[in-house]
Amino acid sequence: MSYCAHADIETRFQNLSFSSTTNPTDTQVDVMCDQVSDDMDTQMQTVGIVIPVTDTDKLDMLKRIASFGVVAEIYRSLDLELEKAKMYQALYDKELGKILKNPEIITGTDEITNAPSWTGEDRTTTDSDLDEDFNRHGDDW
Repeated sequence: MSYCAHADIETRFQNLSFSSTTNPTDTQVDVMCDQVSDDMDTQMQTVGIVIPVTDTDKLDMLKRIASFGVVAEIYRSLDLELEKAKMYQALYDKELGKILKNPEIITGTDEITNAPSWTGEDRTTTDSDLDEDFNRHGDDW
């Protein structure tokens, strides 16, 4: 599943437009969108995120991130604006990195696939359970 298409790139970056006669073509940009989205899926699966993501808000976030990666690919493919390509690649890496470090951004919970499960033990902490030096009633506080 692709998180974006050439029309999304055109909408987000008004100075870019694609057709069957442009370089890259709209079809080539759609292929780039697929490749970037596949890369994102692979990386997200490594941290336990279940693919496909279906939440609309999360998909909007992933579309934005994928757009950064695609625009970086477009600028690299043209061998023009290499500084812009680096900038968009850095944005892609940074935003995807946030998700990889905190999968709950996408999962919406602290649970991810293969995460340790709760043992079912219900334990209530009382003042007597706390180390005397680290509670406000201790003399060393």
